[in-house]
Amino acid sequence: MGQWKLGHMFANGRGVVQDNEQAEHWFHKTAEQDSDYQWELGEMYKNGHGVSQNDEQAVYWFRKAAEQGHEVGQWMLGEMYYYGQGVKQNYEQSMYWLRKAAEQDSEEGQQKLGYMYCYGIGVERNDEQAVYWSRKAADQGNEQAQFNLGWMYDRGQGVPQNDKEAVKWYGLAADQGNTRAQEALIKLGIDWKK
Repeated sequence: MGQWKLGHMFANGRGVVQDNEQAEHWFHKTAEQDSDYQWELGEMYKNGHGVSQNDEQAVYWFRKAAEQGHEVGQWMLGEMYYYGQGVKQNYEQSMYWLRKAAEQDSEEGQQKLGYMYCYGIGVERNDEQAVYWSRKAADQGNEQAQFNLGWMYDRGQGVPQNDKEAVKWYGLAADQGNTRAQEALIKLGIDWKK
């Protein structure tokens, strides 16, 4: 949208005098109309890009997008609850929003759900669910989920122990730069080099 671009022009001083108040004004006008821009404005508040950093405002905009079914808004809101940023830490709410995102094929939501189930964070540990969600994210190329799945195969957690599968998943993560996966391969005696 033109209003969003205008906000970026004011935020970055491109073709106009840099003015954060004007930038924020145009970002808000756009976000009120479109959930795609709501989560983006939330991310801008979370990171302090173009607007003053404000976790409470980030949560507000993530929630607006999430409640309209936007998967990135759902994932980001789940993350805010997970870490207690802008809201009181609440793993139950984190799981709720992450699951909504994961069910829409958000690889980030799937990866985090798998992780929470694997370690019993805010939920009873459930190896079957950990493997299920980790595999869904890993199949989409999520390097952290690929590492986690390799780790589960390496240890036989939730799946039968299988060095070949561990190496496969560690290798995929290592190829994307995951240093923990690279170290795991070396420990397994694999001469890993990208």
